[in-house]
Amino acid sequence: SGINAEYGGRNLEHAEKMDVTGRLLELVYDSSVSWSLVQAALEVISSVISTASPKVLLTFGNYLVYSLPTSLVNEHRLKEVTHVVKIRNMLLELLCVLVQSCDMDSDYRLRLQIESTLGFDWLLLFLRPGLHHITFTMTLRLTCILLSPANGFLRFSQKQNHGGWLAAHTARTLRPDNTEHSSLQGSLSYFTSSRDTPDS
Repeated sequence: SGINAEYGGRNLEHAEKMDVTGRLLELVYDSSVSWSLVQAALEVISSVISTASPKVLLTFGNYLVYSLPTSLVNEHRLKEVTHVVKIRNMLLELLCVLVQSCDMDSDYRLRLQIESTLGFDWLLLFLRPGLHHITFTMTLRLTCILLSPANGFLRFSQKQNHGGWLAAHTARTLRPDNTEHSSLQGSLSYFTSSRDTPDS
């Protein structure tokens, strides 16, 4: 009903103001947290992201960048998939589901907001060699969805909407794999410099 929609909208607005997304992302990246709690947190994150808020998407996008290795590590050679990689894959899958929901208007708004807030080059970060195959698959799927309209591919080919994810690149806590906080800055510096380096 209209009343429920109004209260739902207010709740999501309060969630954005309180940075619920950032707090829950810190929670899910904590390997000591139970999977049932992780699943519950992901449901809330999904609801907040569905609003297509630039602030929320920027937080979400940067926590995903936060999960990437700071060097060219081959994640296929890991003896077992780490918690951080599992969460990264789940978050990418969550985003894929959201942009392919039954609500066409919401889908389109969210797709445009991902493109303008994070940028096409944000997607390319997750397509680099050595990352987990599910990371690659989910990102490729998401990229195809965003490029599927003719004007989407045109904007990509004209290098429009790049670099939005660099607007804010801080996190409040240490990385869950006990990496120093400065590693996030190192990761961002690595990606920023590497994307401007011409292919040899």
